[in-house]
Amino acid sequence: MKNNILIKTILFFTIILLCFSCIKDLNSDISGGDNLLVVNATLCPDSAISLVVSKSKNVLDETKTEYINNALIYVYESNKLIDTLRNKGNGLYLSSLKPSTNKPYSIKVKAINNDELEATDTIPERVNILNIDTFVVNNKLSRLLNCAINIADPINKSNFYLLKILSSNKTGFKNIQAQKYTCYDPMIMNVDVIDSLAGGNIIFFNDSKFNGETHSVLISMLYPKNRIVYVQLWSISQAFYNYCFSIASNRANNSGLFSEKTQVRSNIKGGLGIMGSYSISTDSISIE
Repeated sequence: MKNNILIKTILFFTIILLCFSCIKDLNSDISGGDNLLVVNATLCPDSAISLVVSKSKNVLDETKTEYINNALIYVYESNKLIDTLRNKGNGLYLSSLKPSTNKPYSIKVKAINNDELEATDTIPERVNILNIDTFVVNNKLSRLLNCAINIADPINKSNFYLLKILSSNKTGFKNIQAQKYTCYDPMIMNVDVIDSLAGGNIIFFNDSKFNGETHSVLISMLYPKNRIVYVQLWSISQAFYNYCFSIASNRANNSGLFSEKTQVRSNIKGGLGIMGSYSISTDSISIE
């Protein structure tokens, strides 16, 4: 069951990253421009290395995304070549290897037209969820489930997180879906951004206000009666955090065609996209 949830989570986030990255920022010359290589790579110790290669396009271009199926993809661990990825169609390239935490990984992509790009990142250690405290609040309009998600933040290093909630029914564990929730944790809400994706909220935050301490992330959701709630705490790399945070800020600030946009921060050199590294800790709550 956990493997099924992990696979769906990784596929979901790969699709989200692809949607974020395949369109170039609008500038004064909206007539077009050179297409760039776009790579969305995911590194997680629970799954094999995978990435999607495509071409960028102008925001006014309504044609389908152009996927690249004839690129050469090289993967390096600590500067040593460990694999050449195989194409599975629709721009998807897979490895047979699972990466490890705390080791630097690099990818180099070479397209037939001589376009090249590269990126480097390191998978952070998993930060486990210690436990989840819950209490129910009834008001005139709704019944709420409040949760305190307790984590032990590692000391003497900057840590970056993503919080995602899923839920399923209890009959055969079917219909796993993103669970909407609201964060009311003042240590998070004062500094970071909530992004709404695929019907559920995702929060990106860092430990700047509770470094090295045990902290309770406070969230609330409509009471999910007769469901199992899965809480996923992603420990993400700083490069992945910077990218997600800038994308979320861009979406939040984009109120019109000529509104000021946030510069998207990426670790891809020579193209667009992201090489995102993360470890996932999952806990669950059975709701009656």
